[in-house]
Formats: sequence, structure tokens, C-alpha cells
Amino acid sequence: MTATSRQLVKDALTFGNPARVPRHLWILPWAELHYPKELAELQRDFPNDIVVAPMAGNPVPGRKGDPYQIGEAVDDWGAIFTNIQAGVHGEVKQAILTGDNPDPKAIRPPVENIPVDKASRTFAIRGKK
Repeated sequence: MTATSRQLVKDALTFGNPARVPRHLWILPWAELHYPKELAELQRDFPNDIVVAPMAGNPVPGRKGDPYQIGEAVDDWGAIFTNIQAGVHGEVKQAILTGDNPDPKAIRPPVENIPVDKASRTFAIRGKK
């Protein structure tokens, strides 16, 4: 019997000798732009076992742009990225900690992105507690 993706991941996380290593292809938009047919075949033949968790929190006020598009983008933490090639992630051009003596107190975690039900003090994912 072939193990399900769920079982493969569970066995890997619990050192349960999975039938094979669980996979996630982590495909950049560049591959879809340049090799859509080949990518579709690869995804058909080797589907992901691990999925990316959706963003469940509120939008972060400072976030802007798309890090995979040409131009500038700001991530949830406030780092500024510059991208010169569509489909790949840009480079950090202005980090949140800079200089010889960075101040970690200057870091502002993107708390808006953490879906917390403050009344029950639990995490709320997709409307569930």
C-alpha cells in the first residue's frame, strides 16, 4: 500500500522510517514563466506532500510590492528588496538591522500576521480555534 502524504510527513517528523522523503518542490514563478509545460508535467508526476500554510492574519501595514516582480518590495519585517529579474526573489538592499552596532529594539515583529483570538488567547487558523 502506498503511504499518503500525511503519513509520509508524520513518519518523517517522528523518525518513523517513511517509505520515501516527503517533498515540496518550492517552485519559483520563474519556472512557470519560462517552462510552463515542463513544470506542469513535473508537478503531475511528483505532487507535493507538504503544503504552504496560507496567510491567515491581517495585512501588515508596511508590506508593499511583489518580491518576485521587477522593482522594489518591502517584506513583513520592513526589509527592502530590489529585484532585477521577474520570477525570482529580489535581494535585500536595506536590512532591518544595519551598521556595526545594530539595535535589536528597532525590530518590529509583524504581529498583524499572527491570527490570535485575544479573548481565548489561542491561535485562530481559518476561523477555527
